[in-house]
Amino acid sequence: MKTNRSRCTVTDHEVSELQGYLGLGMRPQSLAAAKHLLRRRTLSAHAFQEAVDAILIQADNLKRWQPWVEVAYERLSQADRKQVRFTMLSFYVAREDWRSAEHHVPTKSDNPIELLFAMWTLLELRRDRAARCIEQQCRRFCSIARFPRDKIPDFEMAIAAIIEAIACSCAQRGKWDEAAAWWWQGTTIRPFTANAWEGLVKLQTLEAISITKQALESAEEMDWLFADEIFLQLPHAAAQPRHQADKRRFEKYESHLSRVVPENERFRFNAKLL
Repeated sequence: MKTNRSRCTVTDHEVSELQGYLGLGMRPQSLAAAKHLLRRRTLSAHAFQEAVDAILIQADNLKRWQPWVEVAYERLSQADRKQVRFTMLSFYVAREDWRSAEHHVPTKSDNPIELLFAMWTLLELRRDRAARCIEQQCRRFCSIARFPRDKIPDFEMAIAAIIEAIACSCAQRGKWDEAAAWWWQGTTIRPFTANAWEGLVKLQTLEAISITKQALESAEEMDWLFADEIFLQLPHAAAQPRHQADKRRFEKYESHLSRVVPENERFRFNAKLL
């Protein structure tokens, strides 16, 4: 018993030391303390969470830390693993390791951030049915959120997370108008304000890409001028048929717009065919 108490006391001291380094913004010391905790043979769920949180806050290269986190996780008891599920989900989401994150996605949760991370993971993996279940939980949370703010911890962050989750789900189902309505609400709520604006910009960009493609199809089907010679009567006429110059201009538009929403991202808006 004496040995076990000693181990717990040392761990508590080390956790407090790590928290102190974080509070003072001492990055090298924070990461060194986090690594020291993860290397311990006996590690509590609380110590594991504090170590991983410090890594998420301070580390530049999470990939380098992944083996340390995973080995430490394997040393935890089954009960402790359940306690640190959200921590592991957060780590893998930050790494954008969606397949690993999926192992820690909850079927139900009352934590709005956890619901958002679960939604991002499931949407990235195209788990449509599971994502709809998470969306339903988010919508139920919205009805709860009508109660006084003091009933919900971190109210603004919670609402912002729920809005982002629902908007992303709507967008990937092709419900652009509904997604836009949610994202417009999110533009005034932190900390996912940038996500909301980015979602709106990308929706408008996809609309513009769609219109540009329609213009190019129109150019293929018909000559936009009455006659080939008419370009000579127009100001700033090119030295080539005006119709071809117009087509090239719209092709440039499409090229520039596609940089905002590359083809490999369009599944997030159910716009793979654009």
